[in-house]
Amino acid sequence: MREEMDLESDCKEKLASFRIKELKNVLTQLGKSKQGRKQDLVDRILSLLSEEEVSTTRGSAKKSSIGKNGVAKIIDEAYRKMTHAESADLERSSLKPEEAVENSINTYVNICCPCGNSVATEPMIQVYHC
Repeated sequence: MREEMDLESDCKEKLASFRIKELKNVLTQLGKSKQGRKQDLVDRILSLLSEEEVSTTRGSAKKSSIGKNGVAKIIDEAYRKMTHAESADLERSSLKPEEAVENSINTYVNICCPCGNSVATEPMIQVYHC
């Protein structure tokens, strides 16, 4: 009984952080309706955790049954994918502004000098005197 409470509270905690996309993905895997507001989707998934066996329809109307642990496993997989994707996004956007500027400055380009010389060198700023 204690394990069931832990399982349900763990799933509730994960579902609270889900976006509609993840909730619909879980419901699709369970063969259940994906219609409704976010809270409706969460409630529908939580109700499946209280059932002894969940009858699912996958693909071409092939029915199968999974228990609470199966529902929890689907929730856990969706949570893992979501958090992995978020951490990858954070990694990509974690470049410090100085590094981004430095990376763009360190590209060498051909510069045509007003005197006609073309040299591969670091970028420079040309100042005109009036």
